[in-house]
Amino acid sequence: MVSVVSRALLEVRDLTVQFGSGGRAVRVVDGVSFRVEAGEVVALVGESGSGKSVTALALARLLPEVSGRIGGGEILFEGADVCGFSPGALRRLRGGRIAYVFQEPMAALNPVFTIGFQIREVLRLHGGSGDREAELLRLLLAVGLSDAERVARSFPHELSGGMQQRAVIAMALAGRPRLLVADEPTTALDVTVQAQVLEVLLGVQRAEGMGMLFITHNLGLVARVAQRVLVMYAGQIVEAGPTGSVLRSPRHPYTKALLRAVPRLRGGGERLEGIPGVVPAASSYPMGCRFHPRCAFARERCAVDVPQWEELEGGGGVRCHYWRACSGSGGGVAR
Repeated sequence: MVSVVSRALLEVRDLTVQFGSGGRAVRVVDGVSFRVEAGEVVALVGESGSGKSVTALALARLLPEVSGRIGGGEILFEGADVCGFSPGALRRLRGGRIAYVFQEPMAALNPVFTIGFQIREVLRLHGGSGDREAELLRLLLAVGLSDAERVARSFPHELSGGMQQRAVIAMALAGRPRLLVADEPTTALDVTVQAQVLEVLLGVQRAEGMGMLFITHNLGLVARVAQRVLVMYAGQIVEAGPTGSVLRSPRHPYTKALLRAVPRLRGGGERLEGIPGVVPAASSYPMGCRFHPRCAFARERCAVDVPQWEELEGGGGVRCHYWRACSGSGGGVAR
């Protein structure tokens, strides 16, 4: 294990994740850097295919062993580089210090075991030597499952989608993690249940003082959830900064385009604007700026020169040749 001084709970430095091998290897995540402080919620935003989930899996080295690997960079958790962890240290990290909540609860839960059995397993591995039955019921009650004893006896298919997701959150909390990675945790739920699950997540995050990386494609959620936001496109962070600043005055054309696609509760009935084209596959990233084929502000230089990351005042940054000409109001997000 390699120890490095780092004040952040999590600090990712120039992370590269590759799939494939030899000449066929492609960089799905390319030079990504960010921090998450204890007690802070950081949102990672971008369309499907941008590399958000791969970044999340890399944090605890959960990438597919056959095809995926960390190709470079550092993942510093509480000052230690996860890339140097032994198998035993990784087992203690996963579910103990770093826990995950995924968007499909039925994929995260084992269908042949009861909810109680699955949470007890986490308590056995990471929960210490206390009264596990009492802790099991406390966790289920903490996530809003009032009939905790019945839920503990239930199999996943006997619960609604919202109850399943609450159970997944309880299981993630059982190891008392310092960092919670919530990867699109409300996407598969209806709007009312989404709001309830989000309230539960934020409530337990604040109560436990955890750091949280909240991954979403929906910028409309970010204003309610996060103190800082990272905007990801084609394997790179293209903009970062305090949430209010990014939502009010986005610098990168991609951030502006995402904001224009968010429905508003108030306004003059303007039509939503989609983003033309799709996120390119990692094997066919364009030359120059990776967003330029879809960008309304693109110029000749954008197709040739790779934009470098530029630090901005206030703790943010942007990756765009012409961000000064493009920056301005993004239209805001209804709170």
